[in-house]
Amino acid sequence: MKIREINVDNIVEFLNSKDYTIDYLTNRLSTFGAYRFNLKDYRLLVNDLVRYFFSDVTYTSHERTIDYVGAPICENKDNLDKVVRNANELTFLSMYPNIILNLYDRGEVEFNIVEFPELYRFFVNNQNEIERHPESKKENKWLVRLMKNYLYGSSANKLTKVYVTNIDKVVEYYKETYGQLTDIEGFLYADVDILYFENSAKDKILEIANSLDIPYEVKEDISFCYFNTRRYVSVVDGKIKVRGYDYPGKPNFRNRKSSPQYEKVKEIVNKFEIEVRQHKLDKLICLSQIK
Repeated sequence: MKIREINVDNIVEFLNSKDYTIDYLTNRLSTFGAYRFNLKDYRLLVNDLVRYFFSDVTYTSHERTIDYVGAPICENKDNLDKVVRNANELTFLSMYPNIILNLYDRGEVEFNIVEFPELYRFFVNNQNEIERHPESKKENKWLVRLMKNYLYGSSANKLTKVYVTNIDKVVEYYKETYGQLTDIEGFLYADVDILYFENSAKDKILEIANSLDIPYEVKEDISFCYFNTRRYVSVVDGKIKVRGYDYPGKPNFRNRKSSPQYEKVKEIVNKFEIEVRQHKLDKLICLSQIK
């Protein structure tokens, strides 16, 4: 039986009652051991959340499949080391949480806590409103994301007490569809929830994205250079993003010059930095002329 209305105010009130630190929630203190958010924390957090809104927590037992299916990486090897201008970046929003909810609505997975789906859906659909609430603590940003994203990993652990059944169906949900990407001319790269492609491929990529029934956003006019699996550099909204490499200026840079591609990556990053500075300068000049 529900004892509180599920709304942003009450969710924030619940989250504010928790005393986790940002370091603990983001695993900054330790990569393992007692100083990181873990499965036990997630179980207690979910249990407390359900009890806050319902008079009781109903655990059920389900036959489970925990066959881990690796996320597909789709690549166009013809574009290795090639700098692509005016490309597009499509990002699926809360990809795995939304897939879990889609599968739940279809009856293909079940939550083992009867009351949790309604709360879980609220977190997925109202993340921004919860984080931006005027009374929301800064730690809540991380708590909301853990509440959403931890469920997939928790479900893949046979010792967990918070899970959805048939977790292998999550990757299967989009794996076959992703297999079509490499046949599209102008497709560049896909790394789980992020797709890169040229303008010539935009219509076909968006058609595929829409078929998955997962919300997404598209950013245009980006620069992209792909070196290897999960190793690429991009410029999005005037910011340089480097995946898979350390480089000067990146937090926790460790100067790993042993990589055979280090100099090549460094060269591309330097080139992009010059372009970003020039773009900002051109924008300032344009604004001054308007005034």
